[in-house]
Amino acid sequence: MLVDELNAEHVFPLTKQIHARSTAQVIDLRPQPLLVGADEAARICGIGRTLFYDLKSAGRLPKPINLGKRRLWKVEELNAWTTARCPRLENWEKIRQEN
Repeated sequence: MLVDELNAEHVFPLTKQIHARSTAQVIDLRPQPLLVGADEAARICGIGRTLFYDLKSAGRLPKPINLGKRRLWKVEELNAWTTARCPRLENWEKIRQEN
């Protein structure tokens, strides 16, 4: 085991460093969120917040979940929606019902 790995595991116990010949990669082992707000949902989709809200208004995004005063999107659903090539909401509902 490399000294860097020992130090990284001591300082960052939820990450693990994997050493290749010339580069080091850090893998984040922290649990990922199940629900995200608009800013993070837009980042997951690879778009800006304004475009995200424009798509939402146009009926192109999966429906959010209302939790208190917040509107949150399921990360799993956003990933599935983008994999399905970002269909319109009515088409997305049909796709979800088929699966």
